[in-house]
Amino acid sequence: MKKLLLTGIVSSLLLLVPSMAAERPEEADLHINLGVNYFKVGNYEASARELQKALKLNPNIKNVHGMLGLALYHLQRYDKAIEALKQAVHLDPLIAENHYNLGLSYMENGMLNESIGALEQAVKLSPQSTEAHSVLGYLFSEKQLHDQAIEHYNQAIKQGINSAENNYNLGIAYYNSGMVDEAIAAFEKAIALQSNFEQAYSALGIAYKTKNLLAEAIEAHQKVIALNPNSVEDHFQLGLIYDRQGDLGKAAAEYRETVRLNSQHVPALTRLGTVYYKQGLHDEAALVYQKALAIKPDLVEARINYGIVLKEKGLFDQALAQFQAAAEPGADRPELHYNLGTLHQGRKSYEQAIAQYKKTLKLDPAFAEAYYNLGVIYDFQKLSDQAIANYQKAVEVKPDFIDAYNNLGVLHKELGFHDKAIAAFKNAVKINPDFAQGYFALGVLYDLQSRYDQALTSYKEVVRIKPGHVEAQNNLGVIFDRQKQYDQAIAAYTAAIESNPEYAQAHYNLGVTYEAKGISGKALSAYQTATRIQPEYVEAYNRLGRLYEKQEQYDQALSAYMAALKLKPQSWEILNNLGVIYYKQELYDKASTQFQEAIKLKSDFAEAYYNLGTAYTAKEMPQKALEAYEQYEKLKKK
Repeated sequence: MKKLLLTGIVSSLLLLVPSMAAERPEEADLHINLGVNYFKVGNYEASARELQKALKLNPNIKNVHGMLGLALYHLQRYDKAIEALKQAVHLDPLIAENHYNLGLSYMENGMLNESIGALEQAVKLSPQSTEAHSVLGYLFSEKQLHDQAIEHYNQAIKQGINSAENNYNLGIAYYNSGMVDEAIAAFEKAIALQSNFEQAYSALGIAYKTKNLLAEAIEAHQKVIALNPNSVEDHFQLGLIYDRQGDLGKAAAEYRETVRLNSQHVPALTRLGTVYYKQGLHDEAALVYQKALAIKPDLVEARINYGIVLKEKGLFDQALAQFQAAAEPGADRPELHYNLGTLHQGRKSYEQAIAQYKKTLKLDPAFAEAYYNLGVIYDFQKLSDQAIANYQKAVEVKPDFIDAYNNLGVLHKELGFHDKAIAAFKNAVKINPDFAQGYFALGVLYDLQSRYDQALTSYKEVVRIKPGHVEAQNNLGVIFDRQKQYDQAIAAYTAAIESNPEYAQAHYNLGVTYEAKGISGKALSAYQTATRIQPEYVEAYNRLGRLYEKQEQYDQALSAYMAALKLKPQSWEILNNLGVIYYKQELYDKASTQFQEAIKLKSDFAEAYYNLGTAYTAKEMPQKALEAYEQYEKLKKK
């Protein structure tokens, strides 16, 4: 945070009284009085010259060395001022003002330790030296000794210099020592003393931002801009706050204004590029990063971000060049290797990607995204153990990493570890109670474990989050069906169809439920709709055939089974069903042929042997009928 150099830090002048021998003054007295009066009118050059003449005549005049030091201080001849003031202190070490002014001269000469020593001596001689406390506060702040700075600023304020500047500088010291609430109070006091104090408003805004009081921070920075519309840093700070709030439009506007006021403001250019990237404005982001790098070519962050943008644009070779350039100054940064890894991963160069992610983790073992991407690669390579280990490490270092929990759940489910999958998805929805994908996966897993009540609860959560989620609505119907709650099942399938009238599976399931309730007409209509939407829906044709068969509409049943067989010619079940229709139509030769074809495909298909025996019986072929029935009995005994 910025510091404010105190104004009026030079002490009151030491006025010297001329010799009382007015009739015949000593020559030295004349030079002294000339020096004093030249000083008073601001002619420090003449003052120093006259005082030096006086000291040449009488070098032991104590007060003159101090006055000379002040004149030289004003002339910014700090080495000479120090020399004169040190002589004044030597001649009379008990004059606090000389120690104070010596401290100021040391400070201006960059000799902070010597300055502190002289000023502390001034305070020792004159504890009420408020100016010395103020300057000591400043010096200790410069040396990052914030506790001492706070002590001296408080002393200065307590002893009478309750100025806006002292309260501001006290606030800076509080802030730098981590005492943000106290800093805010000090900045507010500074503003109360000086209502147009830009620096105090600006510092107050930064302190509010640190406390995440973003509305108050915005108000403080806007106050500065009202006082000074060209305040570059306050526009930048507003950009940072809007950025944190996710208001990318306002953030971009403030960053652009910062750059308009100062075209060389690299941090604003870099942040603007990042905002453009988040907004999907990749061309604009690339242009801004180019400007930042033209100003500061060794800016690793901007170069890495530029590489990311180029990668998103599919310019992999150019992106790689930027990442490699970022590494040239010896910047072995984890995010550099991470982005190189994502680049290689995008190009399916998995071994190179793995190597880069491992370098990332060597530099930063808590880089969760690197573990996650390693998990994704190992998952793709079917190296399940390594994938699981890396997903688990990702959530270990980043407990709210919902994507890692999701992938961990998916992989456990694929491997058949359903309890572990459930645990992963439960963590995901705990992190984000509106994570519909996680609840849906839980519903599927609970269904597989026949935990139907929990499955229902999970699917209902999906529908709560996404009312038009047709798969969840359909699966709710399936669970209700299993529990023989047919009306609820019909309501769920109907809701799915309302969400997506072309969702064939919901029409099919609705038909199954109507059939279970004995509502054949609606069941037929639902199956017919399913086959219209999805002409290759074999099971729907098969169900249609069975329903027509029950209604003794054999021609329609035959057409449905033939359509199903055309789609699935190796289905022994459909062949058997066709045989049954031919048998009922008294077409026994065709019936026996279908049963035989079914048996060829499934030699242990007991039902087909029984039906074949029935067909042979109708054809007056008792021996073959006996053989078929005997084979049926043999299979049933197994």
